Amino acid sequence: MLDLFRKTALTFAVALGLSLVGSALDAKGTLSTVATFRSGNMQLDVATYISAEAKPPDDKVGLLGVTNPPLKISFAFDRKDVDAIIALCARTAKTQSPTWKTVGSRKETGTSDISEIAFSAGPGAIRVVISSPALGAVTYNMPSADAPRLEQALNQVKAFLRQ
Repeated sequence: MLDLFRKTALTFAVALGLSLVGSALDAKGTLSTVATFRSGNMQLDVATYISAEAKPPDDKVGLLGVTNPPLKISFAFDRKDVDAIIALCARTAKTQSPTWKTVGSRKETGTSDISEIAFSAGPGAIRVVISSPALGAVTYNMPSADAPRLEQALNQVKAFLRQ
């Protein structure tokens, strides 16, 4: 059931680019944006998705979505993965590097199109790359100063997933 739920959440997030903040996608679930980061025409969204069709605790996922037109890709994670995502983000924020240095990555579980998210530290910035076998890769570079807000948003997702 989790595989079907994640496929549904990913399909919605990718197709809509996480742009329907807080609106009902359809009778099957609700996507809500927790935080949005923008740089030019690129965007990183932190969101939650709850399915009306799945049973708790498998009815919720967190999403990180990167938009770099025309590409939009998301990475779904559940309550078992949220601590690892937060820790990876925190490690990246603490890493200083004059050139881009990959700090770590995570792969989705429970889906047939297994996306991967990678965090890198660079000169005054954090790079988030989400890659999908079906869709390719999308990159978002955020100023290191935005890292506390990203961690705060991820902690809000963690609280949502654990309700």
